[in-house]
Amino acid sequence: KRFSKNAFTLIELLVVISIIALLIGILLPALGSARSAARDMKCLSNSKQMMIGVFGYLAEYNGTLPMGSVYGMPGLAETNWALLIDDYIRQEGGAYGNVNGQTQLSPVFLCPSAPVEGGWLHYVANTGLVGTPLTPAVLPADEKYARSLKIDSQSRLTELALIFDSPQLLQDNGWAVKGQVPVLTGDQVDGWNASDLSVARYLPNNSTAHDPPTFSPNVDVDSVNPWLSAGDIRFRHGGETTASFGFLDGHSSAESEDSLTRRNVLPDKP
Repeated sequence: KRFSKNAFTLIELLVVISIIALLIGILLPALGSARSAARDMKCLSNSKQMMIGVFGYLAEYNGTLPMGSVYGMPGLAETNWALLIDDYIRQEGGAYGNVNGQTQLSPVFLCPSAPVEGGWLHYVANTGLVGTPLTPAVLPADEKYARSLKIDSQSRLTELALIFDSPQLLQDNGWAVKGQVPVLTGDQVDGWNASDLSVARYLPNNSTAHDPPTFSPNVDVDSVNPWLSAGDIRFRHGGETTASFGFLDGHSSAESEDSLTRRNVLPDKP
């Protein structure tokens, strides 16, 4: 009696392996793209939640935007924009908040696409809108820069951005510091000069308002001094081409360098 054997031939096995490899080659990029898209959406969600925190702060403080960074100023308690709006985002008694006398910010301040491990703040606030008190020796001629603006002083709420993606702030092992945090640095925008704080920081009333801003190198952190890059805009989404922006009207969107003009970052003179 003759028996037949049900087995793959070598050629059939190679064909099956080739088909599996082909499917993996097709599916892996798609899965990677889906994960990247999910991270981008999460970052936009973070931006929207931060703007909700901003509007909670505005409601309690008569329409005044939070201070950007208060650090080393006699008579002023140290604080920063992230800590000030975090109270309107997080729930007391949750997994974050005050732990052993230290403050840990809500997870919404951490971008899921940030490639450097660690840190506690991955976003930056617009210095032109949030005040940053300075020592009298370097106080700008226009002292409004040292105070946060009122939201009703601005007429372009849909196009003026308040919060941006930025490099990671890596210090303090994940714990938030009270005062010194990054705000949009001087070399980010035409007309802003970190060494000459008397330069105007308001939108010019001429055709240059529609020019693109000048951006710093798109890097994560400076290896020697993280503060050198901590206040920059970081385009880390969409294949390193877009960043999440939170605008004064409360909406958030992904923007590229090519889509931005000075109107998106320079406020109107109040």
